[in-house]
Amino acid sequence: MDAITITQFYHYRESEGDSFGGHVHQGYEINIVLDGELEVTAGDNVFILSAGDMLILDCVEFHRNKVVNANGAEFISLHFSCDSPFFGLPRLYNLSASDLSLVYVLKEDALSEKKQRLVSANLLLEALILRLSPEQIAEEKPLSRNAEIYRSAVIVMKNNLSSSLTVSQIAKMCGVCATTLKNAFLECTGGGVMSYFTKIKLSAATEKLCSGMSVGEVSGSLGFSSPSYFCQWYKKSYGYPPKSAKYK
Repeated sequence: MDAITITQFYHYRESEGDSFGGHVHQGYEINIVLDGELEVTAGDNVFILSAGDMLILDCVEFHRNKVVNANGAEFISLHFSCDSPFFGLPRLYNLSASDLSLVYVLKEDALSEKKQRLVSANLLLEALILRLSPEQIAEEKPLSRNAEIYRSAVIVMKNNLSSSLTVSQIAKMCGVCATTLKNAFLECTGGGVMSYFTKIKLSAATEKLCSGMSVGEVSGSLGFSSPSYFCQWYKKSYGYPPKSAKYK
């Protein structure tokens, strides 16, 4: 494994219902629950993390955290970069007692202002990831009805990227009404159905642009009403025009 560098580190103690707005960022992310339960929406998956669970999230993937335990939750959320790509993400692991011992030392070092201990934190994270085994991959836990609806809807969206589906059409394809679908997305993502559909399309647009397709071709292949409308949304979301995507 190539060198790992922690770019951001957070230690939270939050109450039930507290959530963190859905977002996308360039690096990998790890969430480790120390106490309580955390619901993490990641792409078309929804995970329930209990104490001792660790979830590794892929780069440039939408995700949102929400505390679902009545007594709140204590958890670590960190972002990191790595020279070599990770595959098969997102992935949920059950940590062993010795793994958790490493986590607590990692937390102390990552929150330190001393450069030497920050270097130690990077090495500890690398050691923690290297210690993980296939036997530690966690089984999926039962999801709420809204989480199941959300997951079905995202699959519908990904299978219809070239279409201009409406909320009602997506809801019908999932076997629910539009209001139920909207509520599911609000609970799982903190946002709306169509805004999420647009995010998925823009993510696919970046891949197409980097493969050499023109702005017009990408816009048409993803069901945008016009190239100018596509460029408007792309720049609003990423801060730069589509033509610059391949250089980022």
